[in-house]
Amino acid sequence: MLRRCFILGVLGTCTVILGTLGLNYSSPTLFAGISNLMPGFTFVLAMIFRMEKFEVKRRTWQAKSVGTIVSIIGASVMTLYQGPTILGSSSSSTSDLPQQYSLLSQDSSRWVVGGVMIVASYVVASGWYILKTAILKDYPEQITIVFFSTFFSSIQCAIVTLLLERKLDAWKLQPGIGMIAIVASAVLEPVCVNNIAAFCLVMKGPLYVAMFKPLGVVIAAIMNLIFLAEALYLGSIVGSIIITVGFYVVMWGMLREATDIILCETTAPATANQTSPLLQK
Repeated sequence: MLRRCFILGVLGTCTVILGTLGLNYSSPTLFAGISNLMPGFTFVLAMIFRMEKFEVKRRTWQAKSVGTIVSIIGASVMTLYQGPTILGSSSSSTSDLPQQYSLLSQDSSRWVVGGVMIVASYVVASGWYILKTAILKDYPEQITIVFFSTFFSSIQCAIVTLLLERKLDAWKLQPGIGMIAIVASAVLEPVCVNNIAAFCLVMKGPLYVAMFKPLGVVIAAIMNLIFLAEALYLGSIVGSIIITVGFYVVMWGMLREATDIILCETTAPATANQTSPLLQK
């Protein structure tokens, strides 16, 4: 079990490093757009590792597949299409962003390398969901698994960072937003996010958890409007509606699938007793 937690830590370390390097080589726009593909990656890997059944003719499989694609499309629309301003001031428009944050301002070779790294990071993150679900099925102690995987990942990240970053000045932490971000991420990620994700992975599986990834774009847009007074654009509204439709289609498919399983389990003993009188004797 410790060996599998170590591998889980390796996947987490690769996700962080590849995602950070990809963001450095490309842009936040590309990063946000590719992150919305995570439900698709998770769905494919879940079918490869037989956590999801490949049944094209079943309505539940069709609903989950279509819903996943619709959610990806909605998140992509929300990320890549802005449109006219609906609420708030448009002073924080993407046209006012620094040039290094513009998708078109990136060097083509760096942009491609960054895109490949971001895709790889989210494929590895999907594998992290799959492996963690398999571990929790054999050892359903969420807090223990989260502790050891975070412990191994912290050691691995420290070793990799020490090898790559030789400047001592880069290790100095100054009071301010940087330190607040580090402390907040250290507390929220392992304590809140990982434990909640582990609980949901045991209850509903990797696809259920991954389907909430596109909803993060919707939540971010709403919180930007409320707390940062940023503008709400037509693209955000249209994308949010598409994401919601896709999300509920997947949820319907998973609910219908769970209902069918329960019905089969409850009706199977009665059918066996009716058709097998010798067993009753």
